[in-house]
Amino acid sequence: MNFMALEALRAFVEGGSIAEASLRIHRSPSQVSRLLAMLEEEAGFPLLLKEGRRLSLTEQGQGFYQRIDEMLRAGDAVREYARGARRKSRTHVNVLVAQHLIEGLLVDAVAGAVQEDNAFGVTINARMPPNVDAWISQQQFDLALAQLPVEHPLLTTEILAESRAVAVLSGADPRAAQAVITPRILGQGRFIGLPQRGALHHRYARAFAQAGYEPDAQFDVSFGFIACQLAVRGCGAALSDPLSALSQIHLGAQIRRFEPETPLQYGLIYPKARPPSPAAQLLIRHLRAVAADKLRQVEALVAAAPADGAPKPRRRQPRGA
Repeated sequence: MNFMALEALRAFVEGGSIAEASLRIHRSPSQVSRLLAMLEEEAGFPLLLKEGRRLSLTEQGQGFYQRIDEMLRAGDAVREYARGARRKSRTHVNVLVAQHLIEGLLVDAVAGAVQEDNAFGVTINARMPPNVDAWISQQQFDLALAQLPVEHPLLTTEILAESRAVAVLSGADPRAAQAVITPRILGQGRFIGLPQRGALHHRYARAFAQAGYEPDAQFDVSFGFIACQLAVRGCGAALSDPLSALSQIHLGAQIRRFEPETPLQYGLIYPKARPPSPAAQLLIRHLRAVAADKLRQVEALVAAAPADGAPKPRRRQPRGA
C-alpha cells in the first residue's frame, strides 16, 4: 500500500478534517483527498463515511486504522532511532523520565547543561507506565530518570539522590497546623491516594502498617503530581515525593514531614551495554546539582513548618508574683 496514503489517513484521524490533515503532511487538501481515495481503492472497502459536510471513519475503517496505526508508530520509532544515531552523541541525550520529575528536576538540569554547552540537545520521552522495568528495557535511550527500585538485567541503575516522602496540604487545611503528619492525622480529613501498583503507594502502605492505622482515600489518582495539585486546591492531603511537592509551592502548597519516615530514592538508569556519553555525563552533573539544591529547599520548608497545634505548656510564674 502507498505509504503516503497511510500517513494521510493517520493525519486525517488525528487532525479531524481534510484541511488539518493537509497541514500535518504538507500536502494540499485535494492531494489528501486523492490519497485517501487511492487507499480506499487498495483496501477494497469504504474507509470514510460522509455525514453532511463531515467525514468520519466507517466501522471497517476504524479497524483498518487501528492496525496501520501500530505499523506507522513502529515506523516513527525507527525514524527517531535513525535521527538519534545521526546526531553526535557528544552533544545530544535521549532521556526517558517519569512525568513528575520533568518540572521538578529535569527542566532546570537541561537549562544548566545548555548554559554550559550551547551545542547540548535533548530528546525527552515522558511516557513512563507503572511497569517501568519492562517498558524502559524496550526503549532506545541514553539516560532514564525514575524512582528506584528499577531492576532489569539489561539496565544499570545508580542513585541520584535520596530523600523521604512528605505530606502536602493547602494552607486552609487544619492539618497544616501540625509540623509532623502521621497516618492518624491524615485520617482526620480527606486523603488523596495513589494507585496500588505505584512505588510510592507501596512505601507509604508499609508506613501505615507500621503505624497500625490506614486512612481511607476519598481520591485515587495515577500520579503524585496530580495528588499534589488536588491537595493544594483543598481537596485533601496527599503524600508525595519532595520534588513533586516543591513544584507546587508557587500555588501555596504546605509541605510537612511525614512519619513514620518513608525513604525514597531517585535513580539514574542506563543501558548496560552503553556507558553514558559525554553529553549524558554533562546532564547527569547538572541533575545531581539541581536535585541536591531542591532537596535542601524542601528540608528548609519542612524545618520552618509551624509548631504542632497542641497547646503550649504555660510558663511557671515566679514565686511571689
